[in-house]
Amino acid sequence: MLLGSAGIEWFRYEPEFGGNREFEEGRLALECRRLTNRELLLQDDSDEAITKWRDNFLESYDGESAQTIKEMVAPLVLLFRRWVTCTRAFENFEIRPGYCSNDPVEIFFELPLTPDAMQGKEENLTMEILRAISHATSLQGDELKKYVAAFGGNTGGTGSSNPGREKGKQTASDASAGSSSDTGDSEENAATTSEMKEQST
Repeated sequence: MLLGSAGIEWFRYEPEFGGNREFEEGRLALECRRLTNRELLLQDDSDEAITKWRDNFLESYDGESAQTIKEMVAPLVLLFRRWVTCTRAFENFEIRPGYCSNDPVEIFFELPLTPDAMQGKEENLTMEILRAISHATSLQGDELKKYVAAFGGNTGGTGSSNPGREKGKQTASDASAGSSSDTGDSEENAATTSEMKEQST
């Protein structure tokens, strides 16, 4: 029986959101990165670690969202960190008429992300993609190969995404990456609900 990562890091994913998979043309698609076991073992989601990651990120990012990133509360920074370190190669993400973005930072801030969405109470594109990353992280071996094959399979390589950095000092994946892995939608939503409670206190 095949175990472990099966050599899979980045994989293609087509969201289900809005009936996307039923479209013959212009489907939304992107590449997602599953977290390694080493990342899961060494990750630190404490407020201090999150703040340090955010500050390191801002040292090499001076885009228009810099101030917003600086002011975000810790639970949102966790989601943002997962997004910019685990997504790249966006296809057909038309965030404005006639303009398709391939910038993870830009896309993150253009897509709606409400408290209800974060708690799994409504359909949401951002949370679906983050759940897909968590689900892929929880799988191994043959199960993982089968899961990623549904959307085009392993995209290979270990290159990182480039989240709109204008200073060009580092990519998002160079920073400390990842939040906790989940084994399904219900656990992902439960974790997010806990984060929202912390945000409101």
